Amino acid sequence: MNPSPTILVVDDNRAVLAALKSALEEASFKVLTADDGDRAVGIIVKQKPDLIISDIQMPNLDGFFLCQIVRSRPETRTIPFIFLTALDAPPKRAHGFKIGADDFIPKPFDREEVVMRVKNVLKKATASQQPTASTTETSGPKTETVRGNVAEFPLSDLLQMVNLNQKTGRIHLVREGASQERGSIEVAPGVVVSATAGRQIGLKGFCRLFTWRDATFQVEYSTTVSPAATASPDIGPIEELTMTALFQRIEFEALVAKLGGLVQDLEEDPEHEVPESEIDANGKYLLLLVQRHRTLATVIEESGLTDLDTLKSVGQLVSMGVLRRVA
Repeated sequence: MNPSPTILVVDDNRAVLAALKSALEEASFKVLTADDGDRAVGIIVKQKPDLIISDIQMPNLDGFFLCQIVRSRPETRTIPFIFLTALDAPPKRAHGFKIGADDFIPKPFDREEVVMRVKNVLKKATASQQPTASTTETSGPKTETVRGNVAEFPLSDLLQMVNLNQKTGRIHLVREGASQERGSIEVAPGVVVSATAGRQIGLKGFCRLFTWRDATFQVEYSTTVSPAATASPDIGPIEELTMTALFQRIEFEALVAKLGGLVQDLEEDPEHEVPESEIDANGKYLLLLVQRHRTLATVIEESGLTDLDTLKSVGQLVSMGVLRRVA
């Protein structure tokens, strides 16, 4: 990170501009301001700030369009972009991430949180531009290897970096701990070609990888897709799959917390009065798995359903009183 990164703040509310300018300057950032998107474009082209914070709802040129302009120009497309907005609806956030946003800061904002988010985004941007990498010469195509930890460089940011650079290669992930679970994502320009996470493959595997917050990664760039990956059909565009996985992770983690954690033991409540006819096929199947394995993590692993569908069905059985948590 530069000694004094330059931050451009764009908002049609002068009070917001003043508050953000004060907070960022106190944190030793150089701050530029613009009160609409049109003026911001001129500043971006001439001064190329290190990061942009922009409101979404503005006259003349809104924040979404400003972000699209920034991402469409080769000389500005790698500038980190944070939306500052009172809009908290998931579709708005999804659209923002889809067009290239790095983060969102809600209004009203906390000064310390703004500074923290700015520092985190700049740190990630620096890591993506100057990664720990090694180039290996082989008899085949030249490959470049990038290593890191998803706790410091989230998988969504990693995929965004790969997508912006239109790279081809494979992301290997290893989950820390005794189990040493392994996964991978094969990418070609703009698309995920294949994904695995333990025994889960395709979209199921891709979404599971986003729940691995304790994993290390290794990215191997190359000029060709591996023969094994080319034999499989594309599972979808990188941006769309990433948004799907992020939203599923939010729901997954909420359900895990509600059920008491992945290490929670479950058992059938012998006193439940729910007739078998009221339990659907997935529920009956998961009830058998609980009887055999008990622990939620093991039930998820042994289930042939997606992780999220497994949790939803288990949660429904708990709500119905068919299953109960073991203290």
